[in-house]
Amino acid sequence: MERIRIGLIGYGTVGSSLYQLIAKNGDSFKRRLGVDVRVARIGVKDMSKKREYAPGNIFSQGFNDIIEDPEISIIIELIGGVEIPYKLIRQALSKGKQVITANKALLAEHGEELFKLARENGARLKFEAAVGGGIPIIKVIRESLIGNRITRISGIVNGTTNYILTRMTEREITFQEALKEAQEAGFAEKDPAMDVEGVDAAQKISLLASISFGYWIDYRRILVEGITHIRPEEIAFARFSGFVFKLLAEAKLVEDQPAVTVFPAL
Repeated sequence: MERIRIGLIGYGTVGSSLYQLIAKNGDSFKRRLGVDVRVARIGVKDMSKKREYAPGNIFSQGFNDIIEDPEISIIIELIGGVEIPYKLIRQALSKGKQVITANKALLAEHGEELFKLARENGARLKFEAAVGGGIPIIKVIRESLIGNRITRISGIVNGTTNYILTRMTEREITFQEALKEAQEAGFAEKDPAMDVEGVDAAQKISLLASISFGYWIDYRRILVEGITHIRPEEIAFARFSGFVFKLLAEAKLVEDQPAVTVFPAL
């Protein structure tokens, strides 16, 4: 039976949940796929911190030893941020390791370089959860629709702004009041700028557009407008007219050139 050993980098809420899922479904993988899948090592920043679920002997500090381990064939990055994940993913791909990440910010910043590096080393860089992980959409675009010519993508890709605009509509409250509700409910970060200014949506639509159109699209060069300026009066008028505000991410080909935008739309 084929053995797959995973190196998991990061063991926060997402990392520990993933470990439990893989451990729980190990027998199912063997039965359905004919492979023995196991998280063999976990890289963390602080070894003194008490952790649950995984045995202590598979933890190690940092990620270098895990990437250099010849038994590890897949690296899963779940630490967030850009600088450190960039270094570790670059190192892993250079070693020919398969890499999985949900880090949309990293891919939006360095994706073009990292995908090229993966191709050069016969590795794969998978990122399904980076955009619309619950759908899913990345695999559909890259595999199921590979024989189709996609000319337009349009949708709501940011949950925080969707929640805020919905609360502004339903409760007839201001942006600041709706934002406070979202933060208290855990739907918005303490610093919500990435979401409410449209940057998160821009990073996501740039990734979708890049894999759909075959051009690498830098999210920093697209037209982006957030929702911070939307007033209750505008929400009320839209509702009176039978419309609602949504932060719309859109990418389309215009004369074979990509036009990518993020803006509040009715």
